[in-house]
Order: sequence, then C-alpha cells, then structure tokens
Amino acid sequence: MRIRIDGAGAAGLTLAVELVRARIPDLRIDLHDRHFEPRSDRTWCFWSADSEVLPGMVRHSWNRLRIDGPRGPHAGSLPPDLRYRMADSGTYMRLALAELRASGRVDLIPGDVEGTASVRHDHHFSSTLPPVLPASPLLQHFLGWEIRTEAPVFDPAEALLMDFDRDARNGFGFTYVLPTAPDRALVEYTLFTPTLLPREAYETELQAYCARFGGYTIERTEYGVIPMATGIWNPRQGAIHRIGAAAGLAKASTGYTFSRIVRDSRAIAASLAGTGTVRRPAPSGLRKSGMDAFILGFIRHRPAYAVTLFENLFRRIGFDGMLRFLDERTGLKEDLGVMWGTFRGR
Repeated sequence: MRIRIDGAGAAGLTLAVELVRARIPDLRIDLHDRHFEPRSDRTWCFWSADSEVLPGMVRHSWNRLRIDGPRGPHAGSLPPDLRYRMADSGTYMRLALAELRASGRVDLIPGDVEGTASVRHDHHFSSTLPPVLPASPLLQHFLGWEIRTEAPVFDPAEALLMDFDRDARNGFGFTYVLPTAPDRALVEYTLFTPTLLPREAYETELQAYCARFGGYTIERTEYGVIPMATGIWNPRQGAIHRIGAAAGLAKASTGYTFSRIVRDSRAIAASLAGTGTVRRPAPSGLRKSGMDAFILGFIRHRPAYAVTLFENLFRRIGFDGMLRFLDERTGLKEDLGVMWGTFRGR
C-alpha cells in the first residue's frame, strides 16, 4: 500500500507514525512538506495520557490549574488520571521524524506541496488544504511569548489556564500562563472575534500583562489563527482525505485540536490495516456540536457574559469535569450538568 501525506505538522506526523505502527503489509509513505527542519513555533496542549503519542514529547505538565475571573481566582487539582500537558512542536517533530526514519517505510520529500490528488498512491491525505468554512467564522487568534524573568516569579506546578479580560473590550479574550520553571513561562494572549487585530495590538496587551513579572526577555514567539465554527467536518476533497484543522478537527468552542488529531489518526490507521479503506468517525456528534454552537453564540454576541459563562463552568463542574467536557468524554447526564452550570453561580 502506497500512501501520500501532505504536511509534516501535528496531523501529518501523527498519521504517519500511527500508520507505521499499524504494521500494514508493504506500506510505503511519501511525506511531503516544504522542509523537515524541526521548528518550535507551536505549542499543543492536552490532558489525557492516551494522547501522548511519543515518549518524551511532553515538555511540562501540571496537576494544579487556576483561572482568574470577575469573581477572583479559582484553583483546583486534577485527579491522578489527568494532567494538563504541553508539547512543543519542535520536539514533537524531531521525535516523530526519528521514528519514521527508523521504520524504513517513509520517504521525506521536501518542496512545495501541490493541492491536486495523486494518481500514484492508493490513498492521499493532506493537512495543507484550506478548511471549508462558513461565510464569516469566528476566529481564535493569539500571540504568545515564551519569557525568561530576572527573578523567580512563577510556580511551575500550577498553570493559569484563563485570566479573563474583564470588560471584553477587544471581544472575548483571556491570557494564559504556562510556567515551566520558576523564571520561565509561555504567556499567551488569546481572542475569539470575527476579525483579527493589528500585530501591535497583541504586543501591547502582552507588554501590559508581563509588566507584573518585572524584568524579562522574550525567548520565543508564536502566533496563530484558528477558525471556530460548528458543522465544518469535511473529510474529503475529491480523492484527497483532509486531516487536522483542514478537516475541521479543531474543537469549535475552544480550538483544542491535538487529542482529536490523535484519535482521528488511530481510526484511519486501524481502518486501513483492517480493510484497506478509510473509515473515520466525525469528531463531534450532534449533541456536542449543538453545545459548541450554544457557547460560540455567547462568545460572539455577548462576549462579556461569555466570561461569566466560562467562569461558572469551571467553578461548578471543576477542572477535571471541564477538561473531560472539552475532550468530549462526557455523557448526557454530565452534559446536562454543564448546561445547567452555565446559568448558575452568578
């Protein structure tokens, strides 16, 4: 079986690794990307151990989490089966490429990636095609700085998931702080709005926020834009199978994508190993998509109340309940509790 994968980001690399591990007879993979130099320009977070695809991929993890909203700070610890994990794209790429090269089944092909279907391969997957979106999707956009401070001001055992913009002056937004050492953290300003801001606007927000840490230097930056919309699951473009965000795998209400990429990659690999065909479930059922649409409606049209909504959820169902909900590992009873929690706790 000969397979082509376009894009050596999270989706392409994860799919290639899972395919190699599936022990498909006579498997050959052509992996295309502009280049294969590991680049630390993205951070991926997840909390389930089964999404830890590669040993050593997790840079840091936390079992104590905190939010800060209009009602003040709220912190809690996770149960033993959950940890908030952070992976660096550069490390992930190095580990994945090492495993793929060692397999002897993968050819790395640098150069521009074309969007036309291959006729030389049994299956063609791509993370580089643009996603199919509604006319005016809500966008999650962010700028992050990894900073090193002159003084030890962080607690590396606790992650600040959301420090909300109280007045929602730029729309629904928050800053998060992921410390990896007493003097080092990723600080990222995130907004959910239909339009982007000028680059200097994000920098102004980060400068104001980081002033509380005293003197610091910026060691790395990351910037990204993720479309946020329900009903954009689009696994095919003609003969090409879309993967990653191109297929609509980003969770509509939050943008978390990595765990969904892992589940999708494993489903594809298992299907190809079993039947030689590509069968994969949609990432969200009707109930979960409906709840995402409900939350996105508040974020878009009532951003100030959306701050209250998220704060209520964290306080009512706890950090472990919230993470299970975001990972779509909750049942009907738990989902009803989430919906009830959005209107309580004022």
